[in-house]
Amino acid sequence: MKLVEAPDYMSMSKQAADYIATRVREEPTMTLGLATGGTPLQTYRYLIQDYENKETSYQHVQTFNLDEYLGLHKSHHNSYYTYMKQNLFDHIHIPPSHTHIPNGMCTDVAQECEMYEKKLGSSWRNGFADLRHW
Repeated sequence: MKLVEAPDYMSMSKQAADYIATRVREEPTMTLGLATGGTPLQTYRYLIQDYENKETSYQHVQTFNLDEYLGLHKSHHNSYYTYMKQNLFDHIHIPPSHTHIPNGMCTDVAQECEMYEKKLGSSWRNGFADLRHW
């Protein structure tokens, strides 16, 4: 793993966004693992700026999120689906079919996890962005 130091949150966010955008331009069909919460928000804002200014295309990118709240419909204002749409997906014009977030309304959690792992495994073999080597 390569450790990248940054003097502050804004600089770290910019470095992360620049790295992601560069990798997407180099490999337009890559798969990204994305997080929610406060930490990635500025990175997502910088990715949106990059999309608007440099027109980086996300049309062929696949994304996978780590988690979702069990029992929340994706339209709920606290769902990670809504978080990702509001903070990134709606702004970079990525096809909804390329964004993968676990189904919080599933009736069989084990089955949902198994299906999600299969989707993720397929994408991993097809070019998942391994940010551990960044």
